Amino acid sequence: MPMGDAKCNLCSGTIRTLGNILWIPFFGWWISLVYFVVALLLYATVICAPYGRLCWRLASYYIWPFGKYIVEKSSQYNPNPGSQNQQLRPYNGPNNAANIAGYIIYLLFAIPILMPVQLWALFVTWMGIVSIPMAKVNLEVFRMIFRRPLHIEIEADYRGAQRHHVILCTHQAFSTSYFSYRIWGMNVAIVNFFPIIVIAVIESYVMPEQYSLPPVAKFFVDLVCSVPIKFYIGMGISSISAQTNYMVGALLSATFGSITELILYGAAIRAGGLEKMVTYAVTGSILCDLLLLPGLSMIVGGFKFKDQKFNSVAAGVGSIMLFISVVGSFTPTIFYHNYGGYYQHCRECEIFPTNNTINVIPGNVTESKLHHELLCSGCVFLQLRFDEDPMYVDAARKLIYFVAGVMPVAYIIGLLFTFRTHSHIFDGANKDKNDGDAEFADEADATVPAWSIPFSCMLMLVATLLYALIAENVVSELKPTIHALNIKQEYMGLTLIALVPAVTEIINAIKFALSGQITLSLQTGSSSAVQIALIQMPVLVFMSLIANHGRTAGSFVLIFPIITVFVVLAAVLTFNYIAAEGRTNYFKGTALISIYLITIFAFYFVPNQDPFKDRLAPVAPPMEGVASPFAPPTTP
Repeated sequence: MPMGDAKCNLCSGTIRTLGNILWIPFFGWWISLVYFVVALLLYATVICAPYGRLCWRLASYYIWPFGKYIVEKSSQYNPNPGSQNQQLRPYNGPNNAANIAGYIIYLLFAIPILMPVQLWALFVTWMGIVSIPMAKVNLEVFRMIFRRPLHIEIEADYRGAQRHHVILCTHQAFSTSYFSYRIWGMNVAIVNFFPIIVIAVIESYVMPEQYSLPPVAKFFVDLVCSVPIKFYIGMGISSISAQTNYMVGALLSATFGSITELILYGAAIRAGGLEKMVTYAVTGSILCDLLLLPGLSMIVGGFKFKDQKFNSVAAGVGSIMLFISVVGSFTPTIFYHNYGGYYQHCRECEIFPTNNTINVIPGNVTESKLHHELLCSGCVFLQLRFDEDPMYVDAARKLIYFVAGVMPVAYIIGLLFTFRTHSHIFDGANKDKNDGDAEFADEADATVPAWSIPFSCMLMLVATLLYALIAENVVSELKPTIHALNIKQEYMGLTLIALVPAVTEIINAIKFALSGQITLSLQTGSSSAVQIALIQMPVLVFMSLIANHGRTAGSFVLIFPIITVFVVLAAVLTFNYIAAEGRTNYFKGTALISIYLITIFAFYFVPNQDPFKDRLAPVAPPMEGVASPFAPPTTP
């Protein structure tokens, strides 16, 4: 790592480690080989022999850099390194015309070869995270070969390095401690995703199709890239909230907090044919926020704390908002399933002739007439298509629009109650102390980046733009991926599409639980679920109205399958029951995870809307006296 003279003795540690040995086959040999070839070329010019000597030394350095020192030459050496009178004057080196000409040749012919190698080594070692120590070495060497390269000397022992100004020394190639390394207030793994996102966008919009990745691979790459983008937006919201007030943060969370999902779902609605995926993705997100997220937080937190307490009064406000969400989301569903129109759908039907005797009343005449009976099997009752059902057109659709207009108002009132008129209820929500968590009390606040408001706003806008580009790719690759994986779009929405964007929330909730702040974990889940129901759903309804001009085909309709009503209601009741107790442990977390897995597995077996779509027998033309079971009923 780069360091000054005072700390260069740190490089005297153990250097014969497995990580250092792995440096040679993964990086050392090919970097050293390039410097060796460049050294031979420079030696051949004679005039560039000093630069060839430099490259030769760097070749030997890169093959095993551990325990060696890169120093800047000094013209005076004080044998007493602890003396206060020690002065190291920089070595000026030769300044004749031959050296200037050699430097020009070095810049024109050697640097174009060395620079790509150094930059590639820097990029790979930095992206590897555990190899960041060597990324710092590569960055420092990259700077030095430009700035006065003839002033560089490599020393193999500490006593020799003391004669000069130590620029660089290292003793470790890989370190797992860099997984917690932070840069610009963010974890380095999240920062490293930014160039990957840019490359993914360029690959999709610039690179010719014949050189692009297969659709399935592109789908998963783009889906993974959406995780850090949401994290960037969340960090921007946190930074602005810390510099303003919680009300501004809440409003930003209500807008930018849901914008990633709305962009993705909006792209799916515009593409058409993916409305079922959107419906089930919304359901999966709510189940994740109410079952999976708090469940994992309680289990992981239970490894550190036997029990964790939280403010049950503050949690009760969230419980009321959840009940409002359930009532608003599922009232149109219950209404339409009770009063909507149905039709009979049969697998196969056969026509049998029968001789029936009929008494004609006016003349008391008995006639025998040939009639036909229709015998059908495998019949089910299915609801009419929304646009063909008068109950939906005249009643349910109006109810949906009314509910979609009321739910955001309820959310805004909840924000005013929480952050304005009754904020005292929540002031102590995060001050409850758990067993041994005193040293972790301020950990959540320490992770908020110290960004300026303009920088945070710019980052949020850039992240939103990148996500819009990524979302278009995800939607375009969704249908080929569903076909290749042979799964239903409903299940894809319930699992992958719902879970991947929630990864950042799950990670943050687990961090809160490990720091003894289970209240924040539960608030993260409940507030996200409320936001989905009271903000995202209404926006999707009106977005569908605009995009499809009121037609339900391809639109998000606020009418769900009955099983969705059951599982979401069960999730809300379970979550609220735990919140009312004010205490959590790993057992309750296990219960939530169990319910989540059961519901997700149950959805896997949900049949299609038309179970006999591919197995219908041909329908014979209607005969006299025979009513078709496929025709809607007629009134006499």
